[in-house]
Amino acid sequence: MPTVAHESHLLYPRKGGGGGRGGGGGKGGKGVKGSRGGGGKSISGLGGKTTSAGSRGGGSVTTIPAGSRFTGRQAGGATRDNVYGGSYYGSGYPYGSYGSTWVGGRPFPYYYWPIYVGPHEYYGSSEYGPANSTERPGGPMYTISVYTTDAKYNTSDVYRILGDQDSVATVLSALQSNCSVAGGNMFNYDPTSDDLAHSLPRTESIIQWYRSSSFALSLDGYNNSASAVTPSALSNATQQLVTALQPPTPLPSHLNRAFLDCVNYTTASSVPLIDAGLSNLPPINGLGLLFVLWTTLILFKQSFL
Repeated sequence: MPTVAHESHLLYPRKGGGGGRGGGGGKGGKGVKGSRGGGGKSISGLGGKTTSAGSRGGGSVTTIPAGSRFTGRQAGGATRDNVYGGSYYGSGYPYGSYGSTWVGGRPFPYYYWPIYVGPHEYYGSSEYGPANSTERPGGPMYTISVYTTDAKYNTSDVYRILGDQDSVATVLSALQSNCSVAGGNMFNYDPTSDDLAHSLPRTESIIQWYRSSSFALSLDGYNNSASAVTPSALSNATQQLVTALQPPTPLPSHLNRAFLDCVNYTTASSVPLIDAGLSNLPPINGLGLLFVLWTTLILFKQSFL
């Protein structure tokens, strides 16, 4: 069973995830209760494509057509194996990051846009705003507190999830089923609001990014100095490389790791991905193709007997 890393400041991907800072992929872990079954649903901003919590993603890399907001950029192709990012904004890209922290101008491996970290420019996030944009795949950005009152965890830790409306609702449902997370109200995300229910989380409190930085998990009370809104974070400089980032601030030692593990894994396993359909099936080798043809021939003959 994959676990959070021994280093308290790193969240390692569980089996089936990959690509996070300090994390590696696995052979594929257990599915999350309620994450499979049922057809995908059409999501706004995705040109008729469907998504589901149980999808593995994949498919072909395409070019966004003319007339769209990000015409000419590449999109798609990424799978759930690479859905984990790291603790820094701009992480979780299977392709198109080039070792940089700047997200402006990047492709969309999962079709979803990076989270808008406003009201600042912050590593190029301004081009994906505003937070209430109805063009954003999955709808405007929403946030909600994630906590549990279940005695088996015995913790007062409070997390938050942040992303498009559909993804937040989908992940919340999975968290309630798998991690005994309490129900609550989703709030439209507005980083300029004086109401903390709408303006949190801040980027400094985010401990894990997912799906090409389009979904995030934060911890109330945590302040990662490596994610601070600094002058260098607000300008597009060639020095903005991942290797130049400071180490993230360690997570508090008192956290209930069982609850954190459950929340982290369930989030990564249930965040919606594009349904790739037949393009996501494994290729048929020569022997497999011969078997298919032989079986088809037998069935064809039997139909005339």
